[in-house]
Amino acid sequence: MNQETPYPMTPFDIKITDDNLQMMKLLLPYVPPSMQKMLGIYVKFLEMQHALDYFHSATLDAQSFEQKNHSLFTMLGEIRPYLRGKRTDMIDQLLQASQMMEMFQTFQDMSSDNADPMSMMMGMLSPEQQTMFETYNDMFANMDIGNAEKNKDKNMDNDIGKGSDMYERMDGSSGDGKDGSSQA
Repeated sequence: MNQETPYPMTPFDIKITDDNLQMMKLLLPYVPPSMQKMLGIYVKFLEMQHALDYFHSATLDAQSFEQKNHSLFTMLGEIRPYLRGKRTDMIDQLLQASQMMEMFQTFQDMSSDNADPMSMMMGMLSPEQQTMFETYNDMFANMDIGNAEKNKDKNMDNDIGKGSDMYERMDGSSGDGKDGSSQA
């Protein structure tokens, strides 16, 4: 049996519906069919009366809804639980588009600040992760410096070859067959 979850009560319904009215709504399917129409209309009449009392009461300021100045996407996120089907899917798509726009704007702001990737990444890490990252970064940087010095020494050894003063012949000849070398 596929049973849908009931809609949650809206904030307005919570303010104008008491327990007795809610009980009558819940019992409506269980009363004889001949009485359902009259009971349903009576329930709606009581709801209307409660709404009028709510808005005409002397303590209107204390009971009125909290004024919310939220963005459209915040409002959509708040009303989403009260909807079903295609409307929920549509709101989900709008909320995802909003998140993508916010992420795009964040990256655009970061790039306009001329922030380098290293500082952007550091901003995303917790303080403990930043400390660990800096430690590893320093360790790898020191390894790179050590490797660069070893490579420099190897390159110097490779530069010292046949034409350098270090490997000059003892007899003064160049080894190309000239300058007094014996050729047959």
